[in-house]
Amino acid sequence: MTRTRAARGQARRAASCAAAALACAVGAAALAPGANAGVTPELDQVLRASLPIERIPVVATLREQASPSQAEGPAGIVQALERTASRTQPGLLARVALTSPRAFWLVNAVATTALPLQVRLLAADPAVAVVDLDPAVAIQSGPKRLAQAGPLNRGLEAIGARQAWRATGVTGASVRVGSIDTGVDARHPALAGRIAGWRDVIAGRAAPYDDNGHGTHTAGVIAGGGPGAPVGVAPGAKLLVAKAIRGDGRGMGSDVLAAAQWLTDPDGNPATADFPSVVNSSWGQSADPNDVWFRPMLARWRSLGIVAVFAAGNSGPRPGSVGSPSGYPEALAVGAVDGERQVAAFSSRGPVDWQNRDGTGPAAGPIAKPDLVAPGVDVVSSMDGGYAPLTGTSMAAPHVAGVAALVRSANPALTAPQVEQILRTTAADVGPPGPDAASGAGLVDALAATRAAAGLPGARARAAPTRRALRRAAGRVRVTLGQLRINRRIALAAATRVGRLEARLGVSPGPAVTGTLPPIRRLRAEEMQLTQRIAQSALRRATAVRARVEPGASPSPPPPAASSRHVALSARQLRINQRIAQAALRRVAEAESAAAASAMLAAGESTA
Repeated sequence: MTRTRAARGQARRAASCAAAALACAVGAAALAPGANAGVTPELDQVLRASLPIERIPVVATLREQASPSQAEGPAGIVQALERTASRTQPGLLARVALTSPRAFWLVNAVATTALPLQVRLLAADPAVAVVDLDPAVAIQSGPKRLAQAGPLNRGLEAIGARQAWRATGVTGASVRVGSIDTGVDARHPALAGRIAGWRDVIAGRAAPYDDNGHGTHTAGVIAGGGPGAPVGVAPGAKLLVAKAIRGDGRGMGSDVLAAAQWLTDPDGNPATADFPSVVNSSWGQSADPNDVWFRPMLARWRSLGIVAVFAAGNSGPRPGSVGSPSGYPEALAVGAVDGERQVAAFSSRGPVDWQNRDGTGPAAGPIAKPDLVAPGVDVVSSMDGGYAPLTGTSMAAPHVAGVAALVRSANPALTAPQVEQILRTTAADVGPPGPDAASGAGLVDALAATRAAAGLPGARARAAPTRRALRRAAGRVRVTLGQLRINRRIALAAATRVGRLEARLGVSPGPAVTGTLPPIRRLRAEEMQLTQRIAQSALRRATAVRARVEPGASPSPPPPAASSRHVALSARQLRINQRIAQAALRRVAEAESAAAASAMLAAGESTA
């Protein structure tokens, strides 16, 4: 008993000495010249104005940051990031006592809410590069208005989305698009069955929800379908939704970073490359495009080939009003146009006076922003269980994210820079000829971009057609060598993709009729008949695979009946072949999407 009391007394004295030493160290740090070295100027101002008992939301970025190369592949990149964080963070957390710290590996950083003295200790630690205020973010849209009648998004016609579906059969199937927003209403008819993954980094709720409506609206513009006419640009795509914005439309940078980290590895297994190929961010952080707080996050996405789409902002028409992160070189910034293809007055303008503050390039100088424009005025999409119009660059960005999904679906081998280049070079001018500070490269063109990605003719940007002209063009097929080659390429694309899917699933391949085919050099009925056989074979095989991976699912409507034995060299037969080939491509896309969803579900169950 005596020895125990003595030991307790020694422990109390040791603890008192340690506390005194800590207080002396903190006091010395607080009184020393340059006490707030290692913090940003904004945080330094807050520290000087704060009381000792106030808690300040901060993020400490560590000096050691992983720099994995793309050659390591997605799994190697994620593993390298995780290794660096797990090796360097424990020592820092042991030296500086923090309340409920949030550790990140996407960027080697730690977020916390700390007292001023704790912030100074963090900044003084040799492992820390800089301590910054946890930045605030906000959605980029105006207030909602009364709903219009009918689930109609006129933006689909403005960017040629429906024409792209018909011409190529591509609807975004097999592509996952990420969304960092206010959440999503997964029960909405336009979004039912389209949510492939969910993470709530604010409240940790397991089931998807949206306490604002903004996230459901943007999700609908990207991939909304439903029983009526689709409201989404890529209705075949699946969505990975991260809630990082509160119900009041505001959020914190650390929540966005947590959401971005989850999107980088949704199932927590680096070996499965289940991250989205496109991410839509209809929010902004700072009016200063050179505030590079989020830039390391975009650099990590870039290394994985993710296309990062951002709303350009609603601070127009003042020149140079594109802010951060949309002003970064790695961000695809999207401005807004109205129903008359005029840039909206509120849409932020460029150019960006890039200063290269982080020293990672490009060199200081003007950067053309925004990159593109898209419909952003009175855009009707899913909201509050029905459909409602919203206005803002928040609504323009998901149109471009949807087109990027179509491009990725048409050609999965494209890199992020290649996707972005296709979107820019196929855009339709809406202002002065060439890129300009209000509309960038122009209005995104789904038809031209998807054709370019698939290697089909007709990829050049075109003048805006009237709706009547679009309807005439969609229904008109002429017997030409070029049209015959287009049909063959669509049929071969469907056959190639279903073959890859069969191999991936271990399914015995169906009878193929492709072989080594010489190029089509003359208009011949035999060439037309062979194209029909290729398309019919791909359609049958894709239907069988779809039934295997998703029994009981109802596929897309069947194409018209094919001709039996004799195929005439006629416009009617050419149109039939075209529709069979497009139907085959759609059915393959449905099968790919079902297989991807099944694999993701199995991965989630195995890690649960």
